[in-house]
Amino acid sequence: MNLEFKTYQLKEGSRTYEKLVKRAKLHNEFIIVGEDHGYYKAIPSSDDGLKLISALMIDEQAMFIPKDDLELKKDDLPGVEVQELNIPKEYLTIDIIEDIQRLNS
Repeated sequence: MNLEFKTYQLKEGSRTYEKLVKRAKLHNEFIIVGEDHGYYKAIPSSDDGLKLISALMIDEQAMFIPKDDLELKKDDLPGVEVQELNIPKEYLTIDIIEDIQRLNS
């Protein structure tokens, strides 16, 4: 299913940035698939696409990142970087799709 996502990045200097980008060498680009009590459910994205684990819903594979540690990634144009990704339906439920659409609209 094709879904549109705003692209987020970790704020430089945040504790999460230090752990994931500096130490673990993770690419600093994330999509949001849900939220829970002050945290976003975020999945790292890259030019290679998403790496999903079978038998788990997309929100079950996400990292919990404090909302204050993430910021929208700016595009070269005056705006926000957006990605359209084709997520196989076996990773989605109606509730997950609604959350993704609400958080990325």
